[in-house]
Amino acid sequence: MLAVPLFGTAGGGADYVRGDVFRLVYEQSLEAANEHGIDVAIVLSNPRDYALAQMIRRESGDAWPELAPDEQAAARRLGQLATQARLVPFMGAGISIASGAPSWDGLITRLADAVGLDPEVVAELKKHDTLDQAAYVQIAFERRAADTAFGKAVADAVNVQRYGIAPPLLAALDAEQAITLNYDRLFEWAALDGKRPRRVIPGEPGEEVRWLLKLHGSVDKPESIVLTRDDYLGFNSDRAALSSLVKATLMTRHLLFVGFGVRDPHFHEIVHDVRRAMPAGRQKLGTVLTFDEDPIKHGLWHNDLDFVQLSTARMLEMFLDAVLAYGATSHSYLLAHGYASALAEEDRTVSNALKSMIASVPESARSGTAWAAVSTMLDDLGWRTGEASPSPRPLPEGLR
Repeated sequence: MLAVPLFGTAGGGADYVRGDVFRLVYEQSLEAANEHGIDVAIVLSNPRDYALAQMIRRESGDAWPELAPDEQAAARRLGQLATQARLVPFMGAGISIASGAPSWDGLITRLADAVGLDPEVVAELKKHDTLDQAAYVQIAFERRAADTAFGKAVADAVNVQRYGIAPPLLAALDAEQAITLNYDRLFEWAALDGKRPRRVIPGEPGEEVRWLLKLHGSVDKPESIVLTRDDYLGFNSDRAALSSLVKATLMTRHLLFVGFGVRDPHFHEIVHDVRRAMPAGRQKLGTVLTFDEDPIKHGLWHNDLDFVQLSTARMLEMFLDAVLAYGATSHSYLLAHGYASALAEEDRTVSNALKSMIASVPESARSGTAWAAVSTMLDDLGWRTGEASPSPRPLPEGLR
């Protein structure tokens, strides 16, 4: 992957034509990606640049050529939910595997090796239910090591240190809530790096508005990890409030299930209670992004969940990228300097009309509550009181 900045806009003379520079960088990045078989990430630290970039990508028609029309439509629908702050990520182990975390089979094998189980025993163990596999390994740990060794071994096995592409894409969604069954901290790190920190529940109180519910424990608290059948059976008695939080989210939001196979028994219990509380003919509870063509699973869940089948993990990342672009509807660049020449004709007409309106309001009228309300709206569109908006300049010769 090649990362490129928005060249020349931080003092190189291109600040007045930021929109034009992005269009140029975007077009050349697409050409380079196609010619050389690479990925290009255009790195934008300015929220206005980001908003304009996503608008250009949405309207270009060529941003995600790999997605089929029905997948594009699904991404657009989910993006619309994101604009309403109704789309909530629900993450399973699948988003961590790309970062080096083990699958379920890999985790059991690693734990069995750590405690010294014979390969024949491990092979026989794999024939049993997943919760019983974990319980057997836990018993082996308790026999051969300290009681706390099992939780620490689980935490060590899944405590990967670098996230892939999916966690930051999901962390960038404009959602107050997020839920995960994962023990690792990849999503928290991605959210913090994206300047959208989240308070972890359960955990210490914090000032962050956004929160992440870690339903099955965390690597920094090995004793909290839910893995065996006994852990699941004792969950409601120990953490009923957490289940209630998931139920409330299911009833009021639309969950986006990523890396989650819809097989978790605790999740089944939660959905069962939600079904009983919700009226018939209600909207779907969420959308599952899956790699499996499983008609049985689809038949069991068709009243509750939509399914989007994607072929590979790379296609999943492209789909999430499209959801994020369709969900980014900010127009914070509309009145800001440096973007006028990059606007579509209809947007430029609106921008010019708003600027004329601003200029026509006399200073004597700008002290009232009405102007305060209007100026707040204008600020969201990139205007600042007293800030002169320079006329757009042509793209410098060297950048044409």
